Amino acid sequence: MKAQTSLLVKGIYLILLLITIAIVVNRITSTQLTSAQQERALRQRARADSLLQTLAGNVNCLAYEEKGNLEGKTLELSSHRILEKKKLDDFSSQYYDIQPSCARDFIFGYRVYVETFLVNVSSEDVLSETSLSTGSSVASVVQFSSTNCRYLHSECSQACNYLNYETYYPRYKYLGLGNCPAGVYGCMSRECCIGQCDSKSGKCYCANTTFVTIYGNVCPPGYYCSGEDCMCHPLKTSPKEKIRLTIPAMSWSFGDFEFSEKEALKGKISISIPIDVFVDESTRIPGKMSITLVDGELEEFRGFIDMSCLTGKDFQNSFSFHYPIFLEQTDSEKKMCLEISGKKVCQKLACPKTIDFSGLTPGTYRIYSKNEDNVLKVIV
Repeated sequence: MKAQTSLLVKGIYLILLLITIAIVVNRITSTQLTSAQQERALRQRARADSLLQTLAGNVNCLAYEEKGNLEGKTLELSSHRILEKKKLDDFSSQYYDIQPSCARDFIFGYRVYVETFLVNVSSEDVLSETSLSTGSSVASVVQFSSTNCRYLHSECSQACNYLNYETYYPRYKYLGLGNCPAGVYGCMSRECCIGQCDSKSGKCYCANTTFVTIYGNVCPPGYYCSGEDCMCHPLKTSPKEKIRLTIPAMSWSFGDFEFSEKEALKGKISISIPIDVFVDESTRIPGKMSITLVDGELEEFRGFIDMSCLTGKDFQNSFSFHYPIFLEQTDSEKKMCLEISGKKVCQKLACPKTIDFSGLTPGTYRIYSKNEDNVLKVIV
């Protein structure tokens, strides 16, 4: 009886030990899987960000190219994260269902979306009927009838007397650019109705001096000098003109059009960055550029084929497929496809060569690529 009890206890201990070992192994395996998944997710995010930076910062992709001059030399400058609308139009047409040549990825598949925000522009402009000179050193003579000036404003007589000189000395039309006629001390500019003519410098000064005790008159801010009556008048402006303009949102997309699904899908991530879209020299519209990066069986094998074909190098690697994979090939395009539960999912290949590949059923394979002239052979 004691022997049977001892065997039973030992059996229970053995079972508990095996359960403990199983739990420990399971936790170690789970930890390793979680660590591998996190590492793969970080790698996907880093690659997605790298692709966005390449597309936005490379002038061969979407970056706006700006040219400038420095010390007589023409320089080409690329403004980071400013995309050119014309390039976006070209990319959305040329690379509608394939990765662009300037940013190919041979491991992941991706699609890029660019959109601008709706912009409402509102501005007010004041249109001035009279412009004022910003400097009094160049004093242009305001022409008006000396007869009317004498009748209307006797204090302007000395300046009006100067105007009579223009009949005989036309070279003094712009007083600030030459010497004043002898004996004439009054002058006119856009900033002061009556000023003093300096016989040494030949400039008209807007100031009350010993020679301008009667007619010295500087127009204050917001006023202008009228040649009609030799007086300062308030600056006249037209009513404010309000401009309202709405720039509609725009969008573009390019890259792989279909991706791995269900069990063939290993991971997916989407990120975005702020950008500006250059329309013309006066218009830059804010927006964002997003990328959806996909890790899957179709993307990995399509990248393997394209990398070998475009580089001309032979490679080998192991692949596992949950669904049948096959090639659709015509004279104009080639697609690698998965048949997922009766649904065909394809990605276009960039390879210009004839591809010798008969397709594979679900399973794990060691696959070799071999370039022979204009043919790429896929050997299992």
